Amino acid sequence: MFPLLSDEGSTQIKALGMLDLDLEEHHANFGVTTRDDQRGVAYPMTFVLDANGRVESKFAETNYRTRNGAQWLLRLLTGESVASAGVAARANSDVITAVMRLDAAGYFAYQRLGLHVRLETAPGWHVYGPTAPDGYTPLSIQLANAPTGLSLGEFQWPPTRQFRVEGLTERFEVYEGALALDIPIHFVINRGSGNAHFDVHVKLQACSATECHPPSALVTSFDVPEEAAPA
Repeated sequence: MFPLLSDEGSTQIKALGMLDLDLEEHHANFGVTTRDDQRGVAYPMTFVLDANGRVESKFAETNYRTRNGAQWLLRLLTGESVASAGVAARANSDVITAVMRLDAAGYFAYQRLGLHVRLETAPGWHVYGPTAPDGYTPLSIQLANAPTGLSLGEFQWPPTRQFRVEGLTERFEVYEGALALDIPIHFVINRGSGNAHFDVHVKLQACSATECHPPSALVTSFDVPEEAAPA
């Protein structure tokens, strides 16, 4: 058992700069009306303590519904992908293979999980990075056929390599070999919604030094079970 602080008047919440001054707006995002007895609440926050009980890290949320899953929280703390037997899918073309997995075997309502994407490009081939000159297809990752409330979060693309083609004036930014991405995926879905079905589209254009394939998409499908709420 843990002692709980009764913060009458939200004195400590205000002193720590945690007061949610936009509670009505946050509630409105979910079609909820703010009651008077709900005012004065803090932003939802996760505190990470070291072995001596000192706060080592903290993560604040903009609303009260979305929470980091355990594996994604470890990813935020360590900066590394966490091995997990999560839901996985695979797609491939002649020169590109895409393997994707979630960092959990299922989801809870309003949870943030991690989607790990690994692209393998055959030797001698490359794909354009997230930006490309007009007339070429940049790499992008999108959800399709997803339920309302399920979305990808922001993420950082790894550095690209510059590539030039003799006779062309354009400068290309490309990926070669293996490319690994960790992308937050938000399950802002009501409890009791059941399995979450969705597709992930990896849109790209694969080229070598002498030829380019037409733009294409590698599509993987997921069927993620809803976990039972903890008792």
